[in-house]
Amino acid sequence: MKETFNKNFAHHQKTVLFQLEDTEYFNAFGGGVPIYLNGKKKVMNVYDLVHFDGPHTTEKVLEEVMFFAPRSTIGTRFIFDDHK
Repeated sequence: MKETFNKNFAHHQKTVLFQLEDTEYFNAFGGGVPIYLNGKKKVMNVYDLVHFDGPHTTEKVLEEVMFFAPRSTIGTRFIFDDHK
């Protein structure tokens, strides 16, 4: 899946792929993700696309959703992998 993602999104310069456990991500980026564009740092804390592919229990997926929901806007896409 990672190889396909990298191939399909190679032309999107703003796409960043983080491979962390959800708790690692929440702790590291709860205040936002530092992005460097044109030599300037900007902290991004609004998500346009979130791909959920980690824990496969309803409880854990809901924890992830509750982290990203308040950091999303109308039109944000949530993609859930391998969870009913």
